Amino acid sequence: MREATLIRLERHVPVDHPALPGHFPGHPLVPAAVLLDEIVCAVRELTLEHRVVAIEHAKFLQPIAPGAPFTIELARAGDGALRFSCVAGGTVAVRGVLRCEPHTDSPTERR
Repeated sequence: MREATLIRLERHVPVDHPALPGHFPGHPLVPAAVLLDEIVCAVRELTLEHRVVAIEHAKFLQPIAPGAPFTIELARAGDGALRFSCVAGGTVAVRGVLRCEPHTDSPTERR
């Protein structure tokens, strides 16, 4: 990815995901930790040269329902930062910044 390149990945969290029971009975929503894991996994799928080392900040603006499709949008922000957002139903539900750095181990050690 080059500076300001935007990548979009379609995702959904299945309604039978093991983290969903209890979040919240009668009004289910995908927990923040599950959404952040989806974002980090998306970055991992896109690049073998870099790894996420920190979530600098994340703002949760709208809930995402289990099974609902959402789009993860990623854009380089410079200096190892990667801006992300999750868009569901045309609305930004989550946004924030990840800190990435090059892997220091060999590619075979990462498998």
